Amino acid sequence: LETAKRDFERNQNSHLDILGVLGTAFAIFDEKTNLYFYNTSFRQLWNLDADFLEKKPSYLQFIETIRQQKMLPPVPDFKTFKEEELSVFNRLWKMRDDLLPLPDGRTIHRFRMPHPNGVIFAFEDVSDRLATMRRLNDLTEMQQGILDNLTDAVIIFGPNQRLKFYNRAYLKLWSLDYDKMQDEPKMDDVITYQKLFFSNIPEWNDFRQTMLTMIMEGRKFTLTRDDNAEINVSPQIFYDGSIMLTYTAKHSATK
Repeated sequence: LETAKRDFERNQNSHLDILGVLGTAFAIFDEKTNLYFYNTSFRQLWNLDADFLEKKPSYLQFIETIRQQKMLPPVPDFKTFKEEELSVFNRLWKMRDDLLPLPDGRTIHRFRMPHPNGVIFAFEDVSDRLATMRRLNDLTEMQQGILDNLTDAVIIFGPNQRLKFYNRAYLKLWSLDYDKMQDEPKMDDVITYQKLFFSNIPEWNDFRQTMLTMIMEGRKFTLTRDDNAEINVSPQIFYDGSIMLTYTAKHSATK
């Protein structure tokens, strides 16, 4: 038993040593909610005084301190907020995570997990990551808006030959519904969706393979559908391997 205890303590201390040098901010508050362990990143993230931390403050004292420093997310009822924060010491059975939007504009991703000594907290500043995601989403929306305003039908596949973008004109041209274009279908599947317009082609698989070959080689070609609509197909291969197909109808379908 004594050997097991020593092994447990040695392993635990090793884990704490690892946490101490990581860039992510870590802190452990014990079962009495007093600070048991913290690393340098934790102190720096919350701009805490080393003397304050060495006194092993309670979790509520930590909350009060960062609130005074205006580093706590604004809450309408601080008393209720403190009660909810303390409840994890009694009701935490698995990891929880949430986002803390700070008054200074940063966003902190917080993880809370059960620990043999109490509760371990991990804090990660994800402000730059979220800002990048927002910029990417804005760019994606802008690209989609440009595509949707084009008269020609346009569809774009990524380097893995899976669907990335398409416009409303493409759906209309091939009488497709929104659901079929979800989950990034493969180029082969998307081309197969056009089969309904080529019932006069006896060997569809050969015809489809010919189209795919010409697309991959960046060669233009013309399709004649059952409704006599002639459609010019213009593939464009980008430097990263992405492929954009533009479908231009030469004339309207005959009635």
